Amino acid sequence: MEEEVVAQHVVDARGLSQKDLLTKYRLEAIEHRRILFERGSGMSAAWQNFRQFLADMGPTPSASHIITRLAAGDLTYAPGKVTWMHRDRQPVPYDPLANLSSRPQTSLGQWATVRGKPVEYSDLAKHLGVPFEVMTVALRNNASAEEMVQQASIAETLVRSDPAHWLAPERREAFFKAYRMWHMQIQPRFAAAATPAFLYLYSALPTMVKARDSLIELELWNPPTDKGKQERGEHPLWRRFCDVMVRVEAARTEFEIYKQYNLFTQINELWQRIQQTEVRFRTAPPARPQQAA
Repeated sequence: MEEEVVAQHVVDARGLSQKDLLTKYRLEAIEHRRILFERGSGMSAAWQNFRQFLADMGPTPSASHIITRLAAGDLTYAPGKVTWMHRDRQPVPYDPLANLSSRPQTSLGQWATVRGKPVEYSDLAKHLGVPFEVMTVALRNNASAEEMVQQASIAETLVRSDPAHWLAPERREAFFKAYRMWHMQIQPRFAAAATPAFLYLYSALPTMVKARDSLIELELWNPPTDKGKQERGEHPLWRRFCDVMVRVEAARTEFEIYKQYNLFTQINELWQRIQQTEVRFRTAPPARPQQAA
């Protein structure tokens, strides 16, 4: 397996002197101080170190972005619970159990206690918007009912705050249903980074790779003649590739680290990187930045 590419901000968090780090990431440092000294801020202990904060959050997309909490009722600033979001798009964290009412434990089903109320697992799954089978996978991974509620809150907040211009209208309902199920498998520390746009890249890039490979077999990927280019332009595989490419371009604008890849010449490298990230979201602990000597 090839070594995973490390993002530049993580390299900097590990290696730059404190002075150089604060100079290069001035906006991020300003936001870090704002949160650190905010009254009632529940910043995690690890994030009181700016290096770790930067490594986990990454650089701000613009001077107009601030750190935004995503989980309803959770005031903690910690990995997986917050994201960079434009000042004009600040969401109200969605509470999946806002309308949940307690009822007597009269059935033979399995029950959990959430916010001090007994809740049947089948009812909990309905409120979280995922099939019961998906929730049982999370339970087998030692997720508590409270943690699943928080995970679902973050996922739904991300769905409601993302205009998803890259998604065809007729696919929205099915895609977001799949997104909620996928997000329930994500490790809590990566919950905020596992956005709908990321899942779209993960699901769409294989289509582009397959179309590209088929066009190569037909000798239509990079035809040298005008006739060949015309034939390629009329081929359904090329049209499919271009249609998906437009949507992928729109989705990846949210990710600074993915913008550097050329979709014609570096799609394999981009696909490999996204696969590695998806696996890490579900299974692997994050790399920790080290203090520079």
